[in-house]
Parts: sequence; structure tokens; C-alpha cells
Amino acid sequence: MLAQDYRRGRTLPLKDLPSVENVLLGALNSGSSDEKVRRWAINAIALFGRKESCLEPVKRCLELFDNEPQVVASAISAIFKLDKHDAYQYLKKQGCVTPDLLHLSALQSVSSRALDLSGTKINIDTAPATILKLALVLVGIDKAPDNIFDPRYSNSEIVRVLGSHDEPIVSQYSVWAIAENSRLGTRDLGIDVTALDDHPDNVRSYVYRLFGGESEYSTLKHDIILQGVDDRSQEARAGLAKGIRDSFYEGLDGVILDWWAREKDEEVHQLIVDHFVRQASHAQPYKNLALEIYSAADTRVRERMEAAAATREIYKEFRAKSYNDELGSLFGGGNVTTYNIDKFQSGVTSFGGNATNEGSVSLTLNADQRQQAISFLGAASDAIADLPISKELSDEAVTAIDQAKVEPSKDKLSRVVNTLAKVRDGLSSVAGGAASIAKIGAVIASLSSYL
Repeated sequence: MLAQDYRRGRTLPLKDLPSVENVLLGALNSGSSDEKVRRWAINAIALFGRKESCLEPVKRCLELFDNEPQVVASAISAIFKLDKHDAYQYLKKQGCVTPDLLHLSALQSVSSRALDLSGTKINIDTAPATILKLALVLVGIDKAPDNIFDPRYSNSEIVRVLGSHDEPIVSQYSVWAIAENSRLGTRDLGIDVTALDDHPDNVRSYVYRLFGGESEYSTLKHDIILQGVDDRSQEARAGLAKGIRDSFYEGLDGVILDWWAREKDEEVHQLIVDHFVRQASHAQPYKNLALEIYSAADTRVRERMEAAAATREIYKEFRAKSYNDELGSLFGGGNVTTYNIDKFQSGVTSFGGNATNEGSVSLTLNADQRQQAISFLGAASDAIADLPISKELSDEAVTAIDQAKVEPSKDKLSRVVNTLAKVRDGLSSVAGGAASIAKIGAVIASLSSYL
């Protein structure tokens, strides 16, 4: 339920953190919990757990379940996140932690400069699936050392080879790594897309997502989208819906509108709506439908749609609708003038009249707005701290935020919003990334109100 709320854009209030930590620690320590529950709890703790309450329970779990490689890997990453200074020395003493497992897990949380990676080379012929998966995760988030698999071959070349690995989890993560890493593409795919039905649901999901997000149109891309909308698996269709969120080409709208009308799964339905919102400027039917959905939606769905609309023109129409709904409720359903947000400056309302408000929006903020914006920029800094994103994107976000803190003009805030949107989109398929996506989405929505 917590993960589902995060996917819908809700955040975790600070006052609720202790009680949520108690739930996670209870799941972690329960004698009836299984491996998946333990991994879920540890990954969630790594997202928002506190050192003073969570570090020792994670260490105990590592020691008790040292025969579960994926739990061990999650615990290593969480321990580095909670206690960067002492984690390395503690983990080196644990008999269950091999050097490869230690380094690959730690790299998700710390810089490679903090580790001795001189002996870390992954032999694809002998390495177990857990190690190959961890290495592929690092390739996906662009934190893998060059030639981590083999000094003779680039990481992208080996990713292609691992696409046909016998272990489904390795094949899945080879496709995931390509989808996550902007420097990789469909050319690096190592599975036969003409025989997708022979692959598990999760592999098809990432293939659909990869082709759906390709920037260039191709007949193959269109054919795979057509196959994806009718896939029997909810997981696979969700992968396609994630892929097309930032993709559009002539003729796609007819396919996706028909899919939306037929789709029965709520999560997939919401992901398709994200596509409508983000591509509303390319297709009038998308815009019309998005506005209708927003008008009929509850607060949670509206917040999600506003987060998806950040930096796009339709965001202003969403906020205008929300503003007039609030005024209509406040004044008992009176006749409230709908304003053009581009010209809106003050809270002028009309009851049975037609008051208007002319003028242009100032490019600067007033003193109160500046202070509020700086506060939101601080929240942005916290939201992106230690995220599993590339150094290039992290540096871009930090620079944009720091410059906006010095002078929070609308141009600089717009740059922050655009960069945060890239960060948020890059986290969409990272395990346990829902909490970070929710935090970033909330900051985007807050900062967008000043644009």
C-alpha cells in the first residue's frame, strides 16, 4: 500500500516516519517473513530510514540471512547509505560478503572513489546470476566502472551478450540497463524481438518500454507497440505505457486512444493518462481527454496529473481549473470567472458578472515568493541527494538548484523543474524508487506554481 501511494504521487509526512519505520522493521524481523519481504523492507529503509533506528536491524538481518544473496546485496547498499563512514570496514569482516558482492552493492550508494575496485572484473561465464544482475544495475544507472565485465569488451557489448543469458533475471536486467542508460539503445539489445512471446513477462515489459521510448520512429517500433497494447500480461503492458510517456509520432494517438478505451487495469490506465498529459501539445484529442479526466478526478489523481504536466502548457490549464473549482466551492458555487493563467496576477472573482484581469506576468518573484521558492529549492536538494542517477545528471541538477537559490528567477526555476523532471523520469524503473519519484514530483509541482 505504501509503494502504491508513492506511485500515485503521495509523500510521507515527517510525523509518520517513526511509525512507518516500525512497520518496516517489524516486517524485517518477523519470523514469518520471506526473502521478498525482507528485500522490500531493506530497500524501503534505504530510501527513508534513519541511522539511529535502522542501521542495527539491517546489520542483524544481514547476519541472520547471509545465505540469501539478494538480501545480502540489498543490506550492503542500505548499510552504506545509512553509515558511509564505517560501512566498508564492517562489511569486510562479514564472511558472507565476497569482494565482488561488496563492491557492486556499495556502488549503488557511494562513489567508486571510496572503494578499491582494482580486482573487480566480472566473468560472464562463471559469475552467478546475482552478481551479473548487480553489475547490470550499475550499467543501467551509469555507475559501472568501464569494462567491468571484461577488459577487452565495452559494457554495452557485454550487455548485448547477456540478453540471451539462460537466467531470466539476467536477461531482464540486460534490457532494463539499456532502457535506463541514455547512452544505450535498441542497437544494444541482445534478445530476438521477433520471438518476444518466448520470453517472460518481465523481459517483454522492458523490451516494450525500451522501444516505446525510442526517440526515432521506425516500423519495428510501431509493430512492437501494436504487440504490446494487446499483451496478455499487465506487467508487460505497464512497461509499454512507461516507455511511451515521452514519445510521440504521427499515427500513435489513434493506437493509444483505442488502448486507453479498452484497458481494464487501473495502474496501466494511469500510466496511459501520463502519456496523454505529456503529449497533449501534439494531439488535440489527448488534450481534450486529459482536461476531461482532470475535471472529474479526485485530489490524488489531479496531483499525479499536475506532476506529469510540469513544464508543459497544459499545467496552466489544470491549475486554472483547480483554482476556479476552489473558488466555486468557497463561494457556494457562484459564477467564478475562468482566467487565462498567462495573465493572472491577483485574486479577482466575479459573481454574476464578467470581471477581467489584464496584464503580463512578471519575470521576477516578490519577496514572499522568493523565500518560498528558496525553501522548495532546499527540498529539491534533499530529494536528489544520493539518488542512483548518473554523475552528469546529478551535477546538472545540483548546478541548476544552486544557481536558482542565489537568484530564484522564473527562468532559473524553469531550468530546475526541467532538470528534476529528467531525474524523476530516470527513476521510474529503479527498484524502490517510488519514494524518490514522489518527493521529486511534489517539488516539481511546487516550483511550477511560480512559472
